[in-house]
Amino acid sequence: MTLYPQDGQSSPITFKKKDVEITGCKTLYKGFFTLKSYQLRHKLFDNKGMSNEIVREVLIRDHAVGLLPYDPLLDQVVLIEQLRIGAIEANEDNSPWLLEIIAGMIKTGENPEEVARREAREEAGIELKRCRPMLSYLASPGGDE
Repeated sequence: MTLYPQDGQSSPITFKKKDVEITGCKTLYKGFFTLKSYQLRHKLFDNKGMSNEIVREVLIRDHAVGLLPYDPLLDQVVLIEQLRIGAIEANEDNSPWLLEIIAGMIKTGENPEEVARREAREEAGIELKRCRPMLSYLASPGGDE
């Protein structure tokens, strides 16, 4: 992350991994996901020292691939409906069955396109003719608020 100072400094302030001091880490749970608790300090935005120690829990999971199949002849996309148990907590008044894109977890050594093709078959019963990557991002890495 790069911040551009407003106090007349000429160079931007850049934050890197080295600007985080991990003072402790423990695994709280290991199952489908892993939950870890980190104790850490980090460089302050004013570039004048380090924060007080804070505790953050991190939900660790494999990377995932999502796809939005498009049929140009019908001019339609394919969505699926799946049960998401987390929606019970987040969406108390509505159904935990959510409309979403096709997606799947990428295990170590797997190719994202292979996973996309497999998930298209498993979740929607379709064969993809071609895949085009659109973007890559981290969706709320670690689930931090």
